Amino acid sequence: MIDASAPGQWCWAGQATAALRQMKRLTDAALAGEGTLDSAGQGKLAAARHQFRSAVLIGQKQTAARAGPLMAKHHALARRLRQREDDYLRFTTDPQVPFDNDLASHCTSWVRSAVPGLSRWSGRVAGVLLSVAFGTDSFRQRAAEVGVVAAA
Repeated sequence: MIDASAPGQWCWAGQATAALRQMKRLTDAALAGEGTLDSAGQGKLAAARHQFRSAVLIGQKQTAARAGPLMAKHHALARRLRQREDDYLRFTTDPQVPFDNDLASHCTSWVRSAVPGLSRWSGRVAGVLLSVAFGTDSFRQRAAEVGVVAAA
């Protein structure tokens, strides 16, 4: 999306990305320190959440026409970000939830290298394992989307 916009032109995805990066910096700083954000940090986190939410709402409105396959994908992304905002931003409230899904790729890299043809499947299994380990709805939702049922 950012690549598709004209150079120097504002893009809702760029604002959402900047807000996510700001939230990650704030939560990383809190984890490195006392483990909690002070009142100034809480205010900055709330401002970043507001920027994220605003960008997503604008993106959903701008792409509502779904004129073409690319715009339809952008609209689907904006809609998903709005509907699952709490899941996507859970890393800001729960220190056990990772910012990204890098852990899943690290957990399955040996399986992918040892067993040919299992790369896609092993990533799905890792998502289910993470959902069970962390007990987060976002991982359980992802597991349900790929057709794997996670035990509670």
